[in-house]
Amino acid sequence: MLTLISILAAMAVSALGQAINATASEFHPDGRVGACGFTIEPDAIALLFSPQQFNMSLCGHRAEIAWESGTLVQSIPISGICDICKGENVALSTQAYVEFGAPQNTTIDVLYAF
Repeated sequence: MLTLISILAAMAVSALGQAINATASEFHPDGRVGACGFTIEPDAIALLFSPQQFNMSLCGHRAEIAWESGTLVQSIPISGICDICKGENVALSTQAYVEFGAPQNTTIDVLYAF
C-alpha cells in the first residue's frame, strides 16, 4: 500500500511539480460535451476544474488524485469546467467516486497534481 509520503513524492515530479489540497464534489455526467470538446458519458471517470483554474491546454491531460489520506490514487482525465467549483476545488464524476469507494453525494478532501 502506498504511503502519503510516496504519493506526494510521485506528485512532486508531475508536470507542474505541485500537489494541491482541495475539496472535490461529485458530478453526474449525462452524455453532454464538456469544455474539452468530447462527450462525458454517464459511466466516465472524469475531472472538472473551476473556471479560475481551467484552461484549454489542460484538455487531454490527466491529474493524479489522492483520497483517503493518500492511500487511494487515480489518474483521471481532465474533462472540462465545474461552474460551481471555486479556486482549486474540483468535481469528480460519479464513477470516480465509485472507484474511490467514496460516499456519494458528498464532498471529499483530495490531493491532486497535474
